[in-house]
Amino acid sequence: MKNKSLLFFFLVILVPTLWAKVIVISDLDDTLKKTKSDHLDFLESIDPRERLYPEMRRLLIDLERSYENLGEEVEFYYIDESHDLFSLGTSWIRRYEFPRGTIQTRRLLGGSPLEFKKNILSDILEKLGPRDTFYFFGDNASFDDQIYTKLADKMGLINSYIFIRDVTTEATAWQPYLPVRRVSGVNYFFSEMELINRPALFFISDSLTEDIEMAFKKRTLIPNDHYKRLKKRIESEWGCGRFDYQCREMANIEVRKLFQIYRDRF
Repeated sequence: MKNKSLLFFFLVILVPTLWAKVIVISDLDDTLKKTKSDHLDFLESIDPRERLYPEMRRLLIDLERSYENLGEEVEFYYIDESHDLFSLGTSWIRRYEFPRGTIQTRRLLGGSPLEFKKNILSDILEKLGPRDTFYFFGDNASFDDQIYTKLADKMGLINSYIFIRDVTTEATAWQPYLPVRRVSGVNYFFSEMELINRPALFFISDSLTEDIEMAFKKRTLIPNDHYKRLKKRIESEWGCGRFDYQCREMANIEVRKLFQIYRDRF
């Protein structure tokens, strides 16, 4: 009788763990592909100039390969906030050979991007187990940091890791006059250099690390749009007028200085 009780205990405790999966949930715009978040959603979705973040693509591939080598099942969910009638998300994911997964797009009359993402994520998480390992990737231009943390807490996720690209430049410490806005428990990164050596991202290969470092050295890792966003923040903080060319040029100089300080950290 005692042995049967022990067997039941181990089945209850260990079986859910053995059945646990690795779930990857990722936004597209400004997370995996370079877009201009200050443009209209419709224009973003059909813009042929949308470019890949190649480091993020390889990171997801490394993630899938590493966990599968450990015997874990990995599922990918991509979220495209573009309307389903105009979305290029499915073809874009296939074109760049991302790991296969489910792609969710917003219906034409499906409400705001924020509500769409909340509803989609709730539906996805309700079908999964709290013992699964979750990786969330997004950006703070579309409030992914807030959405992910609230849902992870609500669903009682035990193992969840949230990585947010700082496209608004507000989560990075620049100068005291520029406030830092972060959500507790979120891993922010201004460039992929900050993802190297993160314990939760143990699967990043040596070759990807080398390529990230090389792109950073060549100054091709950070998009020009990040530079422009930081410049706008400084101009606003300094109260630069539209035709105050001297103030705007001083802001331009300041951005160059701040970017150099950031590069010197590595």
